[in-house]
Amino acid sequence: RVDLPATAVALDAAAAPGVVRLADRLGDQPAGELLDRMVKARGAPAGVALPATARRLTGIVRTPVEGALRPHMIEVSALVTSAQGVAWRLPLASAGSDGGPVPFTLDLPDSGGSPLRLAGFEADGGEAAGSTYRLQIGGLRLTDLAGVEQPVELTGTWAMVDPAHDEPVPTSA
Repeated sequence: RVDLPATAVALDAAAAPGVVRLADRLGDQPAGELLDRMVKARGAPAGVALPATARRLTGIVRTPVEGALRPHMIEVSALVTSAQGVAWRLPLASAGSDGGPVPFTLDLPDSGGSPLRLAGFEADGGEAAGSTYRLQIGGLRLTDLAGVEQPVELTGTWAMVDPAHDEPVPTSA
């Protein structure tokens, strides 16, 4: 392979008509129909919707490792998205391979009043130093602008994705 410079353009297909001008000759159908087809093909947003007033996420993380060759740390992050397509990977905690509970407090990013979604979690233990890694998140709570707390329920189907493999593995929330 040869590394060549490239330019990529991203746009919101739902907001593009009337703003972005595309030549109909570039596709096999008019540009408006192509954009409409892209909007209709969108899947549901991933994760759990958070109230627009949410400012802080707290909870407990555990990262037990079976067959650990040595004690080591696992870095855990939350994946948060906005309706405008902005995505954040926010550090939650460094947790030990012994699986001990580690409390965390995460200040949520300012999204300009747009509701956020808790789209997932990421755990990175570096080079494998055990036979089985687990990520356990519990006691999730949100705090709003007024300091009022409420629990967060991880609803829907969640999946574990190993970067070395393409197929997600369903998990229990």
